[in-house]
Amino acid sequence: MSSAVLERTFETPHTESLGSSRRVGDVLMGLMLIKASFQTASPNLQRALSYRMPGFSFSTVTGMRWTGDQIITPAVFGNAVALARKLEQLRATTEGRATYRACNRLLDCTLIQRDRSDRVVDVVIAMESILTNESREQLGYQFRTIGALLLADVYEQRVELRDFLKNAYTDRSQIVHNNAETNLSNAEIADLMNLARQLFLKIVQDGRPDYDRLVLRED
Repeated sequence: MSSAVLERTFETPHTESLGSSRRVGDVLMGLMLIKASFQTASPNLQRALSYRMPGFSFSTVTGMRWTGDQIITPAVFGNAVALARKLEQLRATTEGRATYRACNRLLDCTLIQRDRSDRVVDVVIAMESILTNESREQLGYQFRTIGALLLADVYEQRVELRDFLKNAYTDRSQIVHNNAETNLSNAEIADLMNLARQLFLKIVQDGRPDYDRLVLRED
C-alpha cells in the first residue's frame, strides 16, 4: 500500500473516531497487542494520535523497544480499535482492571526509556498479575506453569517456555530483593516482552480461563 493511500485511509472519519486521550491510549495498547509497526503509520494518523494525547510522539516508539512487524492498514487499525473497545470494557469491571493495568504497564515499558533491569521487573510484574490467582501461593510455580500452558500448544514447547519463564521470574526476584542487575540478554528481554504481548492479547480476546481447570485438565 502506497503512502498516499495510507494518508487517505486515516482521514477524518477514522481519526475523529479516536476520541479522548484515554481512548488514544487504548488504541495504542491495541496496536501494541497486534504488533503493529508504527513506522508505517500515515502522517494523518500520527497527527491525530499526537493531537489527542499531548506529549505523545511517534519518535518514542519507532526505536528498538517497539518491535512491531504489521503494516498499519485499515484492517489492522480497525483491529486495534476493536481491541481498544474491549480494553475499555475491561477497565469498567473489577475483574478486568488487572488485565487492563497489565496491558498499560507493558505499553509504558514499550514507550518509555527504562533501564534493562527495570524493564524485566515491569514486564514480569505485569505478567504475574495475570498468571497468578488470589491465593498468592507458590507464585513462581503459578507464573511459569500457567504461562507455559497458555502460551504453548505442545509438551516440548511448554517445557522450554516453562524454563524460560522460571529464569525470568528468578531474575526479577534477584533484581528486586538483592539489588542485582538483570542476567537476561537484550534478545531474552525482547522475547519476554513479546510473550507478555501474546499473553495479554489472548486474555483480552478470550478472557481469563479458570486456572484450576486449566492445570487439572477438567473437561
